[in-house]
Amino acid sequence: MIVSRVIAILFLLFIASVSAFADEAFDFYVEACRHSGYNPAEISTFQAILNVVKTTNFPATFVENRIKWLSEEWEERTKSMNVSAEDQQQREEFLETIRRGLSGDVSTSTNKVFVRNSALLVGLADVSAYILIENQTEKRSIFFSQSAEGQVSATQFEEHRTAVTEESHEPAMYHLLGRIGTSTVHRAMKFLLSDNGEGGFDIADTGIIAFKNDCEINQRTFTLSKEKVSYDENYSASVLEVYEKGELMERFWIDSDRRYINPKAQIFAGNRILIEETISENFVLDVQSQKWFPTKVIRASEIERAIEVGGETIKHSEEITVVPETLVLNRPIPDSVFAIAVQQGGRVDDFRHDVKITFIADKPGKLSLSDVETKSLDDIDWLTPREVRQYYPPPLEKASFNWTQIVLTTIGISMILLGLYLHFFGKRSTP
Repeated sequence: MIVSRVIAILFLLFIASVSAFADEAFDFYVEACRHSGYNPAEISTFQAILNVVKTTNFPATFVENRIKWLSEEWEERTKSMNVSAEDQQQREEFLETIRRGLSGDVSTSTNKVFVRNSALLVGLADVSAYILIENQTEKRSIFFSQSAEGQVSATQFEEHRTAVTEESHEPAMYHLLGRIGTSTVHRAMKFLLSDNGEGGFDIADTGIIAFKNDCEINQRTFTLSKEKVSYDENYSASVLEVYEKGELMERFWIDSDRRYINPKAQIFAGNRILIEETISENFVLDVQSQKWFPTKVIRASEIERAIEVGGETIKHSEEITVVPETLVLNRPIPDSVFAIAVQQGGRVDDFRHDVKITFIADKPGKLSLSDVETKSLDDIDWLTPREVRQYYPPPLEKASFNWTQIVLTTIGISMILLGLYLHFFGKRSTP
């Protein structure tokens, strides 16, 4: 009898310790989310010059089939058009660039990046998130805003060519580097963050309760390592794992001593198959904001997809390095930064209507996000509709518009192909 009581007591103590440890892991995850780049109290603005190296490697059969299909589509859509020799040459150069890009060619660029208002990305702010990327390698700029109503963007892809659209762009998530920022974290922040009524956002008890209920509904659990593991030689991190229905989904190395930075993250598919790993290195302390931020990030993924017949593997790698002394966190970025300079005689194509409208710049000017968000380009006094000033022969724009749609939809690596596409053809127009 005594033995039975002792066993029962030990069992209850074990259950209590497991429950307490589970709560500790949950609380640790919430704190890591609190210090995520998704929280504007942590990272509200981001500025830096970045060196980016990318490679994407599709299976050879897939690449050749896509190139063949794109070539046939081009032929079909240009049957009734007057295709010049220059257009034909650009088409061949474009297809060859796509082939190289999908076959593992290394893509390098230096980008000057500005990001403002990360709260919008989790759906909590009424104001737009502003993003500007100046590709200094290709002499190309793109800025866009995200809001609850949609997106608007302007892209300068040649010295004299600019396009304004309402199409979606992949968000510039550079402010998440070195912090937990996966899709699961993004979903968690939608529960955790709330408006504090003072112009800011907090993680309140009600948000934590709502998130815990969501975890219970989706059978999401957390474990936290008892021992820390070393990284960057002199520092150590706890290992936090996220499970859904008993399956490992994510693993994070988190250093709570340096404001819950995340030097390593892994994402898994079923059966503990690792599909993506991100390693952040050489953290520096930004003096102005007192935030730690990595100066180098390496991300690698290997994904099996059902392509035509059978599963084939797509490999992608990306290395991001912050140029020394260019990182600026949490300093105000004025609206005037988010603008593109248009030279005299420059062409601006507006794709925000059923029929594309082309304008020519009568004098040098700046096209800002506030212009494209709130104004018709007809109201900008230094822009004249092209129907009045015919400076350019009719280009192959109907095909160009559909090219982007085809490439983005079919290949699924929009950020890489967008740069290649814009370099050769330009933006798309509605058929």
